[in-house]
Order: sequence, then structure tokens, then C-alpha cells
Amino acid sequence: IDKLAPADSPMLHTAKMIKTFYPEYKNHKVMVVSPCIAKRREFDDTGYADYNVTIAEISRMLDRKSISLEKIKPAGFDNPPAERASLFSSPGGLMKTVLREKPELENSIRKIEGPSEIYEYLEELPESLRKGVNPLIVDCLNCAKGCNGGPGTLNKKTPIDELEYIIRSRADKLRKEHSRRFNSNSAKKSINRLINRYWKEGLYGRTYTNRSGTVKIGKPGQNELDKIYKGMLKETEEDYLHCAACGYNSCEMMAFAIFNGLNKIENCHHYKHKMVEIEKEKIDSINAKLSGKISGCEQIIDNIANSLTMVNSNMDEQSSSLQTSSVSIEQMMNSVSMISDSFTAQASNLEKLIEKARAGESEMKINTEAIRKITEDVGKIGEMVGMIDDISQRTNLLSMNAAIEAAHAGNAGRGFAVVATEIKKLAENTAGKASEAGTSLNRIIIDAAATGSSSDQTSAIILEIISNILHLTDVLNSLLTEVKELSAGSSSIMEAIGILKSDNERVVSSAEEINTHISLLHSNMKELIALASEDSGLIELSASYK
Repeated sequence: IDKLAPADSPMLHTAKMIKTFYPEYKNHKVMVVSPCIAKRREFDDTGYADYNVTIAEISRMLDRKSISLEKIKPAGFDNPPAERASLFSSPGGLMKTVLREKPELENSIRKIEGPSEIYEYLEELPESLRKGVNPLIVDCLNCAKGCNGGPGTLNKKTPIDELEYIIRSRADKLRKEHSRRFNSNSAKKSINRLINRYWKEGLYGRTYTNRSGTVKIGKPGQNELDKIYKGMLKETEEDYLHCAACGYNSCEMMAFAIFNGLNKIENCHHYKHKMVEIEKEKIDSINAKLSGKISGCEQIIDNIANSLTMVNSNMDEQSSSLQTSSVSIEQMMNSVSMISDSFTAQASNLEKLIEKARAGESEMKINTEAIRKITEDVGKIGEMVGMIDDISQRTNLLSMNAAIEAAHAGNAGRGFAVVATEIKKLAENTAGKASEAGTSLNRIIIDAAATGSSSDQTSAIILEIISNILHLTDVLNSLLTEVKELSAGSSSIMEAIGILKSDNERVVSSAEEINTHISLLHSNMKELIALASEDSGLIELSASYK
């Protein structure tokens, strides 16, 4: 630890310089675009930088927003231009920058990179220090390709020669552009003045804490190793690839790291490859089941489609029946309305007939009473006719006596005899007339009695007719009420039929939509089968890739 350089990384130096010498940004958050996810630790320890955003994430963001850097005009940075410092990100970049100021240290600097090289070197370093054969400066980078091939870049699989060529080309270009600015004595003084302007004692210093006591690396036994290897799905010698894809040079080192919680099984390339094969088998099985289920679904969908066809046909028939029923009910309602109007008119006529019948019954009572009075009066006249007949008989008897007396008187009684004869004629004539009058009166009395009896019967019949008319009126009123209820019910039926027709139209429309959706479902089922087949092909291709 005491041999570590007491300085921060250039990124952290920049963040400290901004916070200290640019007060307007003191309370701003700092985002660092870096090639290294481990920078997060340095920023958290010092608190000067807030966000560590990798170059790979910036690239993904540009892709998401469809931004192409090739279409943007190149521009420089706001800070003073770099020269050899542009090599910092390459293996040996620090060494080359130092040699510009201290070329005499060329043989006192060692360049080393890559975890397998660095950790092995550090284990040997104490012995080199003891013997005094150690270099003055060790320019080491944890990544074998330097920061240019860091885990946060897009260059992890780019050949080292290609990466170094790009960096060298950039450095050569900068040297040519700034050859006068960096190589003259005045330029060197200008650079020193610039550096001193942003220098503050202790600002860029870095101390380290010995945390080795918190890191206890255990050594797993063979049983524990076998268990870890089994978890990594290593069953045969061919499964031990030693491919270093996990960051370690051997599968055993990876197992040690997993045992100590420094790595996890999922980072093993062989494990991921085997899991892809296992998942492929599962997906193939699922696809086979899915294809069977889809076929069954297609049959069900066909059945539903056939049923919908029948439903559509039945709906058409129902719609036709509803239309016919609607017309019939409208005709019935018109007939019911006419019957109701007729019943109303007949009820009104019956009420008038009842009034006339009651008036006739009253008149009949009056006539019957008048006939009774006439009969009584005729009876009295009969008595008078009897008296006249009696008088006539007495007059006739008197005329006979007068005639006898006239005969006794002889000539003296002739005139009296004439009178007696005339009286006799008058008496006979009166008796005849009285007899005729009696006969007529008897006939009148008989007829009057018969008329009275007939009037009584007629009055009883009229009363019975009135009773029947009243009963008929009640029946008509009841029928009229039922007709009105029937008319109201018919209106409700018409409303219900209207609703039913509307529902029928909606059902037909829904059935058509279902048919459309079923067609789309058929199409989607076919696409799903194609995608399942395509997924199986892709998984098979992935499983075959190592």
C-alpha cells in the first residue's frame, strides 16, 4: 500500500478541479462518462463525482433515440487540448506521458496490464523490492487492452492492434496540430503556468486504507469444489474449458471465486451454454405442446365460427320473424283501437238507450195509470148507461100506459096516443142505443183491462230490458277496460319487440366482429406457430455457438 501512487485518477482530478476552481458548479452534480464500472468505487470513496455512466450505456441511449454520431460535425473539448496525455487510456500511456518530461526514466518504468499478469506480478514484487531490482514506476492497468477495452466500452472483442492503431493515429494527429505549442520552451512554461493555476496543495492527494483484513479468501476442499463444479454443470473433462470468459484463467480459479462469494455461477460461459441447451429442450417441449394446443384451439375456433354462422342464420330468421310479428301486432293494435273506439261508442249509445228506456218506463207507468183511470171512468159510464136503460124501460112502460089511456079516451086521446107512440119509439131507441153503448163500454172495459195488463207486462219487460242493458253496459265497460289493457300491453310488446330488434342487430354486429376477431386469431395463431419454430431455430443456433 505504501508503494501506491498518492494521486487520484485523471477523471477524479478533473472533478476536484471543477468543484474547487469553478464555484458556479460547486453544487452541481458531476457525471463521468467512463469505460470502467469500477470507477464507481473511487467516486463513492471521495464524494466528488455523482454518476458513473459507461460508454456502452451512452451508445445504447443514442441507439434508443436514433442519434447517429456520424451525422454530427466533430468538435473539440472545452478544456485546453491534450497531447501525449491522449495515450492515457492505452497500455503504457502513463509511461509515455512521463517520458515527455522525464526521458531519463525510460528504463525505470515497467508497463503491465491484465488481471492474470498484474496479480502474479504483485505477488512477486516483495521479493523484487527486497533484492532492489524493482522499477521506479509501474504503469499497470487492470484490463489487458487498457481502458480502451474496458467492460464499459464497445471494444471488448476488438483486436488490440486495431485499438492501438486508432489511439496512435489520434495521438500523432494531436502532436502535429500542437507541435509548436508543446515543444518550445515558451510552450512548456505556458503549460506549467496553466497547471499551477489549477494547483492546490493537498487537493489532488490520495491516501489508502488497508482493508486486507476484511477480505478472507477461503480454500474449498475437493467435496466443495465438486459441488461447485456440479452447480456449474461441469460433468466431463470437455466441460472444463478454461476460456477465461469469466475473468479468470482457469475453471478452478473461478470455483475459488464462487466459493468466496466474489463471483457467481451465472458468469461461467459453459454454464450459460448448457443452460441455453436445457432451455432449448424445455422450449422445444413447450413449443410441441403449444403447437398441439394451438391446433386444438384452431379446431375450437372453427367450431365457434360454424356456430356463429348458424347464429347469424338464426338471427336473420329471428329478425324476419320479429319484423312479421311487429307488422301483425301493429295490425292487431289498430284493430284493438277500432274495437275500443266501437265499444266506447256502443257504451255511449247504451247509456242513451237506458235513459230512453227509463223515460219509456216512466211514460208507460203514466199510461197504465191513465188506463186504470179510464177503466174506472168507463165503469161509471156503464152505470149511467144502466140507469139510462132503466129509464128507457120505465119510459117504454109509461108510453104503454099512456097508449092504453089514450085508447080509453078515444078521439080525445089521439094526440096523446101519438105522443105516447113517439115516447115509446124514443124509449125503444134509447134502450137500443143504451144497449149498444153498454156493449161498447164492456168491450172498452175489457180492452182497457187488457191494455192495463199489457202495460204492466210491457213495464216489466222494459224494466228487464233496462236491467239487461245495464248488465250489457257493465260487460262492455269490462271489455273496454280489457281492450285498453290489451292495447297498453300491445304497446309494451311493441316496445319489447323494438328492444329485441335492437338487441338482435347488436348481436348480429357482435357476431360479425367476433368473426373478424376469429380471422385475426387464425392469422395470429399461424404467426405464433411460425415464431415458435423461429425461436427454436434461434435457440438451436445459440446452443451451437461457443
